[in-house]
Amino acid sequence: MGQRTSSFKQQVGLQPGRFSVSEEAPPRYSCSHDDSHTPNIHLSNSNADSNRHVLPSAVAVETEGAEGTFERRDSRRPSLYSTMDATPTLDFYTNATATGRHRRSRPSLETLRKDGETGSALGDPGVSGCQGKEKQQHSDHEEAGTKQPKQPVRFGWVTGVMIRCMLNIWGVILFLRLSWITSQAGIILTWVIILMSVIVTSVTALSVSAIATNGKVSSGGAYFMISRTLGPEMGGPIGVVFSFANALACAMNTVGFAETVRDLLIEHGAVMVDPINDVRIVGVATVTLLLLISLAGMEWEAKTQILFFLVLIVSFTNYFVGTVIPASPHKQAMGFFSYRREIFLLNLLPDWRGPEGSFFHMFAIFFPSAIGILSGANISGDLKDPETAIPKGTLMAIFWTTVSYLGISATVGGTVLRDASGNLTDHVGLNSSLCDHVTCPFGWNFSQCEVTQTCPFGLANNFQVLSMVSGFGPLITAGIFAASLSSALAFLVSAPKVFQCLCKDNIYPYIGFFAKGYGKNDEPLRAYILTYLIAVAFILIAQLNAIAPLISNFFLCSYALINFSCFHASISNSPGWRPSFRYYSRWMALFGAVVSVLLMFLLTWWAALITLCLILFLLGYVSYRKPATDASKSSGPLCYLQNTCLSYQLNTCLCYQLNTCLCYQLNTCLCYQLKTCLCYLLKTCLCYQLNTCLCYQLNTCLCYQLKTCLCYQLNTCLCYQLKTCLCYLQNNCLCYLLNTCLCYLQNTCLSYQLNTCLCYLLKTCLCYQLNTCLCYLLNTCLCYQLKTCLCYLLNTCLCYLLNTCLCYQLNTCLCYLQNTCLCYQLNTCLCYQLKTCLCYLQNNCLCYLLNTCLCYLLKTCLCYLLNTCLCYQLNTCLCYLQNTCLCYLLNTCLCYLLNTCLCYLQNTCLCYLQNTCLCYLQNTC
Repeated sequence: MGQRTSSFKQQVGLQPGRFSVSEEAPPRYSCSHDDSHTPNIHLSNSNADSNRHVLPSAVAVETEGAEGTFERRDSRRPSLYSTMDATPTLDFYTNATATGRHRRSRPSLETLRKDGETGSALGDPGVSGCQGKEKQQHSDHEEAGTKQPKQPVRFGWVTGVMIRCMLNIWGVILFLRLSWITSQAGIILTWVIILMSVIVTSVTALSVSAIATNGKVSSGGAYFMISRTLGPEMGGPIGVVFSFANALACAMNTVGFAETVRDLLIEHGAVMVDPINDVRIVGVATVTLLLLISLAGMEWEAKTQILFFLVLIVSFTNYFVGTVIPASPHKQAMGFFSYRREIFLLNLLPDWRGPEGSFFHMFAIFFPSAIGILSGANISGDLKDPETAIPKGTLMAIFWTTVSYLGISATVGGTVLRDASGNLTDHVGLNSSLCDHVTCPFGWNFSQCEVTQTCPFGLANNFQVLSMVSGFGPLITAGIFAASLSSALAFLVSAPKVFQCLCKDNIYPYIGFFAKGYGKNDEPLRAYILTYLIAVAFILIAQLNAIAPLISNFFLCSYALINFSCFHASISNSPGWRPSFRYYSRWMALFGAVVSVLLMFLLTWWAALITLCLILFLLGYVSYRKPATDASKSSGPLCYLQNTCLSYQLNTCLCYQLNTCLCYQLNTCLCYQLKTCLCYLLKTCLCYQLNTCLCYQLNTCLCYQLKTCLCYQLNTCLCYQLKTCLCYLQNNCLCYLLNTCLCYLQNTCLSYQLNTCLCYLLKTCLCYQLNTCLCYLLNTCLCYQLKTCLCYLLNTCLCYLLNTCLCYQLNTCLCYLQNTCLCYQLNTCLCYQLKTCLCYLQNNCLCYLLNTCLCYLLKTCLCYLLNTCLCYQLNTCLCYLQNTCLCYLLNTCLCYLLNTCLCYLQNTCLCYLQNTCLCYLQNTC
């Protein structure tokens, strides 16, 4: 045979010393294939008669090299008997190591299964519609072997989030209404309004950052994050509301731009129709131009945003330079006197005027200037690293815009009067004794127009104050154009993307038409058209002060739901809630949600009521329809027992009798109280800590002892035996130290003898006997002997080494761990006698009779009491307690009485009926 083997080695070209004939290397796979270099396979057929009983296990594969040489390598089928692996080949790792190539991700099991069924590479069904198309297109290009298309544009945290958010926050309200709000509310209350808005937006930004860093964020922005955190019930309504709010915001900024153009036309005497219709005409034309820019793609949109940002910076610089330039007589006639302490004090307190003169109305008008914080999150699918870019860029944008708002309100309130006539004839000189008006110390008397309320200039009357104060007015006009157009463009881009993701999830009927995308960026052209039509409808209102409160209402509703989703996910203690952003608080998120709802009703109660009814209607529809999406629910961890609780009635536990939790069977909790406590006794949760039942594992309550859970580790009860904890002696748990059971290894208490714990000594050497340390700490065996057996006792290896049998003697596995009983042999005998038995006491095998293990139930020795194997009858394992036999039936320890399987304990019978352990009391089941 040896000659035949060596002969076959020579025939097939095996290298000496590598493999035997029976040893076969695993097959080798190459990621690339070239048809021009086909390997030549040579298999010798000589001596076929003598070798016909020997299967060829190796073939020599010759591949022609670049210079005509041949390289020899082995191609071997995998063998069950082989203990050697083939040497790794670089070809196996081509996708991971080759430079200049796009790394190919491994397909999921669902993809492979569907690929086998349909014969085509399908997308992963676990991926939502917002993410699936990009992955499917990428997989299609890889499978077809074609060249990868040009990657879509991706932005960093500066250009993609910070600048975009700042441009959205710096809207038309900053240039056209902030000075007017300062005249109405005064500098102090204006700062209060600004800080209140910033508090709401900052708390929301922290919540958005936590949600965004909890997992991969795809396109869809706020809708995607909420639907994947709270589920489609909350994500669907907020997706509709948020998309509509973005469309309204686009209309508001377009109207602000149109008002500025209208004022310029009036100034130059070029009115087209009338002031209202001029706003409508200019607004519709502007939003149409913005739509064309958006349809050109994200790359052009980003370049436009950078240009707008530079214009805004120049306009801000122009304004602050103009405040320190000495005022000319023409500017003084319009109320500007540069920095004066008297003017600052005059404008410090509020001066409410007209029907709009109230704090909350000013807040409602100003709040839309702080709503751009989600602009970066709305295009999360176009960011390079959304988990890092969204928190960093959003918080930086809030900081810098807040500084600009506070600075502009303070400077404009310290340099410009509330009322001015604009007439140079109102100049009276500084030493006039006949003037007693507040403006007389400045050399002007505006009392006449102030009494008649006909002053056309000043903070309270002129919306173009910033242009008048600045060093060069046209630059402020350019800033107004940049702020309004950039915000309108950003909202026009955000609304379709959010609505497209909502449509792809197919949550509501008749909207799937708008889910279709076009181009490499999957641009939602149909959703763009819908957003354009909504914006045009509200532009026709042509009143900025009427549109602003509606936008405040919708965005406050969005922020309330975002904060609530963060709070709800935090308190659910879900294992899927692990945000890398740590600077958030669940209670701050709850505070932000409550404040947002209160502000909704304080600003415009009727709009808040309509919005709330719309949210409830959409929520009810989604809850009733239950769409099939991959969105997880933060409510799941709080109510996962709801469908498994069989008996719950007010404050009464049905499986409760006289200080004993009687039954728990078939992975169903029969003792259920307030959806929280699993073990209920005397209206007190016995094993309860941090809203978690300590003695609970795999839907099974394992251990119960006199109102105290004695042995606890990692939410697992270690030992259980008929009201007695095995690691319990004289009111002290010997195997318990610092919330860790010392005699614990993989859900099994390893050492128990004569009610004494062997694993306890001076809190140091935990298991000590016969000068050998047997202990276990932090899932690692601390004692090591002979580099072979970790725990050594009486010349027998009792524990676990390198994923092998715990107790090994005489080629027999005596003890098996990993959720199985300690003494295990050939799937039959639980306790082993002949030299060593873990369940062995006083020369008697307690749980062993007639080669059948009587005391085996649910991987736990339940039929052990008083050192006697209690009941054996008719080849059935019975439990004996108080002169009554308990029967073993269908993996349940029940009681046997009068040919009926009952549960008997302390004069009360529990009956077994239809796979459910019920309470039997007063002859009634």
